[in-house]
Amino acid sequence: MVKDAVEKFLNLKFNMTNQKVINDSINDNPVPALANVHICRIAEEMCFLQIYQKFEKFDINFEARRIKRILDIISNPKWRGEWIESSRDKQFENIFDNVINRSPESVDSIPSTSTSTSTSDGNRRSRSSDTVVEELGTENVNINNGTPSSPPQIVATNLKMSEVMTIYDEKYPILSQMLRFYSNLTKLRNETYKDAEISVTYQKNFNWKLYSDLNIFEKEKAATLLKDFPFFADLSHIDKSFLLNRFWTSFWFFERICDTLVTFGDTSKGNFVMLQDKSIYDLDALIKENNFGNRKEWKKVEEILFGYWKRMLKMMKELKPDILEIMYIFCCILWNLSFLNVNLSEDGEEVVRRGRLIIHTEMREFYDFDDSRWQRIHSLQNILLLTEKSVKEYKKSYVVVVA
Repeated sequence: MVKDAVEKFLNLKFNMTNQKVINDSINDNPVPALANVHICRIAEEMCFLQIYQKFEKFDINFEARRIKRILDIISNPKWRGEWIESSRDKQFENIFDNVINRSPESVDSIPSTSTSTSTSDGNRRSRSSDTVVEELGTENVNINNGTPSSPPQIVATNLKMSEVMTIYDEKYPILSQMLRFYSNLTKLRNETYKDAEISVTYQKNFNWKLYSDLNIFEKEKAATLLKDFPFFADLSHIDKSFLLNRFWTSFWFFERICDTLVTFGDTSKGNFVMLQDKSIYDLDALIKENNFGNRKEWKKVEEILFGYWKRMLKMMKELKPDILEIMYIFCCILWNLSFLNVNLSEDGEEVVRRGRLIIHTEMREFYDFDDSRWQRIHSLQNILLLTEKSVKEYKKSYVVVVA
């Protein structure tokens, strides 16, 4: 039954054979725990070449890493079904970063480290390109008809938040845990700045020391809120520290706009941002003014941050994301290895990969497996990429300034 289903899906006919032929034509796998990788590698050759020829050199551990990269890349919403070349005489280091940072049309290959005498397999195309699942998260539970330009309908508007969370826990367990983290973080802020009042006058000179102090305080307090987060809790201490150190700057960049829109709504025509202590800054004035006189290097740092906030305001007002879409972006920021400057352990990478796959599945269900609703994932991915690239440029410029 399985054989018939696979043949029908791939439009192929598999011939039956005996054990001797299999032993002569397929490499042995010395690591039984990676049998799934071995099967994927065999299936790839069979699907594209209709034959599997024994590799002269076969390293199952390298192949495992390659398969993991492939799974991540085909989960990218910009993937359009073009398969990845398998240049067998190259190394795979740095290839994944190249793929993430380039458009789908200019994707480099993810090479296999194994070598074979079989025919060159360039210019491959997935047979299932028409059915690609593009797997790739304000405090309002946005309720509407679920058109491509709006979030889907999830629950009735008369439900209490506790009832909503019960539904979320059942249907979206990881996204709901991120929502709990953010809710607890918000409670911490409200308690810390309960006596602060939203200023009537927008400030035109950005207080960098205040911004830094607020973030440092929050980092120290909020890190404990993530200690039991699914999959993250399974990482080693060193892997957790790598992810958290990278997470906070991107989180604060993006979350400042989320918090501002939660407070003021998305109908305001002004371009302003609110910090955690409720101080408000006019972004147009900040971009226009030079707070550091002739120190042009600091002006570059300001332009990156304030320019990002202004662009993000526009994007978020147009998208009007649901709270779970915001939580999805938070999860992606936490588990985004492509902008990490160090390598996690192999076990750590596997844990993160599994976590990402699950939140992609949860988003699929959130969109009710509707392809038109799923188009919103492209907008969420654009938000994520703009955030990560802006933070990368910000850190680069900031290091130059303080050096």
